[in-house]
Amino acid sequence: MNKKVVLFIVIMVLISLLLRSLYTQYKFITIAKDQKGLEKVKSLEKVILFCVPFSPFNKIAVDELKKECQNFSINDEKLYCYETLRTSLIQIKSIYQPYKEILDEIIPIIASLRAKEMISWEFNDYKESDFNTLYKNQIKLLMYDNTPSYFWSFIVGFSLIGWISSVIFLIWKGLGENINVFNIFWGLLAFVSFFSLWILGLYMA
Repeated sequence: MNKKVVLFIVIMVLISLLLRSLYTQYKFITIAKDQKGLEKVKSLEKVILFCVPFSPFNKIAVDELKKECQNFSINDEKLYCYETLRTSLIQIKSIYQPYKEILDEIIPIIASLRAKEMISWEFNDYKESDFNTLYKNQIKLLMYDNTPSYFWSFIVGFSLIGWISSVIFLIWKGLGENINVFNIFWGLLAFVSFFSLWILGLYMA
């Protein structure tokens, strides 16, 4: 197979994945416009989880979900909504946290709602006088920094790029019309090395 054709196919696959994510975001943004309550929360959550860099749908979904959370009057539904917004934002974190200002804003709200839920739960012995203690404990829990190591996160990204590049190298240099054993050897060595480093990085991060 022609090397340029293979490279073109790889590029087209990456573009198609990007376009698919954008289309999915658009689809669920459109669906959410006609929804209310928990169904709308679930649709907006999907938009956030399909986060595409520089996509305008990212901010639209975050703002809409935050607004929807404010509309709930039942305590446990409001808590579910804010928890959904928080976990969605955490899940799209990479080397930086998108919309950190939103997280900082909703963490005290979640802590307060959790404390109220714990007091109202019939199987707990907590009273209104325990609210401040419960609230502070929840703040500590929510603010706990479980950020992965930046060094190993860099290694994950670097090794993933190296892994993909080794595949392209094998196709481009080793498996052309004139098969080159030397190139195949170094390509396979790079493939195994970068893949192993990627797995190690995921474990250590």
